[in-house]
Amino acid sequence: MDRASIRATTAPSSSASSNGAAIGYNYSETFDDDSDYASGFDSYPSSLVSSETHTCSRSLNGRRYLSRRQVRDPSPGRACSGTVDYSFPHDEEEEVRLDLIHRVWTLALEGKMFKAPITGPLNKILDVGTGTGLWAIDVAEYITPSPPPPPPFFPLRMESPILGSLDDPNQLLTYERRYPDAHVFGTDIAPSKLSWAPPNLDMQLEDIEEDWVFPENSFDLIHIRSMAGFVTDWPRLLAQSLTALKPGGYLEFHDFSSPFECEDGSLAPSSTLTLWVKTWEEGAVLSGRSWITVGPGMPAMMRAVGFEGVVSEEFKVCTTGAKPRDVRLREMSMCMLRQFLDGAEGITLDMFIRVLGWDKKDVEDLVAKVRRELLNPDVNTFTRGHIVYGQKPLW
Repeated sequence: MDRASIRATTAPSSSASSNGAAIGYNYSETFDDDSDYASGFDSYPSSLVSSETHTCSRSLNGRRYLSRRQVRDPSPGRACSGTVDYSFPHDEEEEVRLDLIHRVWTLALEGKMFKAPITGPLNKILDVGTGTGLWAIDVAEYITPSPPPPPPFFPLRMESPILGSLDDPNQLLTYERRYPDAHVFGTDIAPSKLSWAPPNLDMQLEDIEEDWVFPENSFDLIHIRSMAGFVTDWPRLLAQSLTALKPGGYLEFHDFSSPFECEDGSLAPSSTLTLWVKTWEEGAVLSGRSWITVGPGMPAMMRAVGFEGVVSEEFKVCTTGAKPRDVRLREMSMCMLRQFLDGAEGITLDMFIRVLGWDKKDVEDLVAKVRRELLNPDVNTFTRGHIVYGQKPLW
């Protein structure tokens, strides 16, 4: 994407300041003052993480990022020697965005953790790139408030889909194992920041693009979610997953592809949202980590490494414009919009400045205009969720 063409769309408006304030935005027209999305939202996921700063991270452009090689030397007090090559930040603001994505998937699957038709016992489960760890916790220990029984979908004013409501601090909790025999492993390049985890959950510091430490034939289920844009060699990752699965075990992949598809012509090809995504994907390709094509291409990649019975499903989530009337679909849409609004700066800064060579001021202007277009009620866009699962052969 030519920088001049996208810069032409990001000239500051008369109301935008010439400094960082240009990134500011207002939710008032989209999120009602008394809605769960506007009031009390900021407290939703933060209680599950501490404010502890990791010893191997760097602050760039006001955000914290990880080096892929930092996992090789996590010793306290040692400086990172690796290159900061992940363009998504690793800080509390990003954790809020990731927990919103978890919420979208929980709603999309209607409370299920996976779609693979597993009928036997689940003894070992691996969550690859576990992030904030909510999926791993939900699988390891399902906690429900009692009485009364929980609603089918937890509102965002609750701290977590697994911890119940905070409206009544004296409310009792009933603990029950969703999968009573399961031992769950969550791996990530970043040390876990969870302040609590079930006893059957182990968080491990691993770079999943290196050789895996798990023995062959270990897992009944491997779950990979929201890793598009982070992996340089998908065939190798899938092949290692196949090796680590038990015969008959399943790999399940969840991710989104292009975030702003439009079927009614309301999003112009020259719009800031379109140019933002195209330019970001160009940077991802330069970094060796394609993003948009991973979900649609996953079934073929899984079959190529040896998975059998590969099933692919898609669903739509509205991102901008008109919202569905269905309560569940509407909440999915609102969460998706909110994570783009909150995450636009973090998603853009490193990729556009470090990889593509933009000036920070140009990025601030771009982010301000992206947020304005995200709130345009006349632009109707959606993203596609991809659910793909396949089985390791029994022989």
